[in-house]
Amino acid sequence: MARGILKQLDMSISIKPPPIRDWDDVASNVATQYESLLNRPT
Repeated sequence: MARGILKQLDMSISIKPPPIRDWDDVASNVATQYESLLNRPT
């Protein structure tokens, strides 16, 4: 069981990080997420 857990951990570490985006894309994404939170019913 321990070997299986360690194997899964090793596999998840080898996942590549997301590509670096430019600041305009990041800002647009943040604004979109913020607006969706404002429009969410409480």
